[in-house]
Amino acid sequence: MASHMVLGLVDILRDALKIFYRNRKLMASFTLITLSLFSLLYLFNIFSMKPLLTKWITDQSRLLFTSPNTPEYANLLVAAHKDMRVFIAFYGYVAVVWTLVLVVSVLEESYGIEALEKAAILLKAWKCTDFSLILQSQFFFVLC
Repeated sequence: MASHMVLGLVDILRDALKIFYRNRKLMASFTLITLSLFSLLYLFNIFSMKPLLTKWITDQSRLLFTSPNTPEYANLLVAAHKDMRVFIAFYGYVAVVWTLVLVVSVLEESYGIEALEKAAILLKAWKCTDFSLILQSQFFFVLC
């Protein structure tokens, strides 16, 4: 049984290589477009996250050098807490949405914007806290 599955995988890979060699220009352009889009998405993620993280790290380092009895210490602590919460409703929310989109696209065989709309409907129906929402979505993702 296992050898049959391995031979099937080898056949699929061999067919994929045949398609690649038959359409070299098409496959090369598709690969370049895909890599460039993922690179742009990665750069957007880095540049959108960098200011928030540097502010948070700066506030944390200033916290070490201030006295706990001063109002500046309380202000820095509140600001660091607020920044971390924003970093976690935004990136946590995006992670939950994309995980739910994957789950919806697998379970209900809907793709693209339609799966995104169904995931948004599910999020509105749950009305949970962020942490429990992340745990639930990761649990459903693992089940699928």
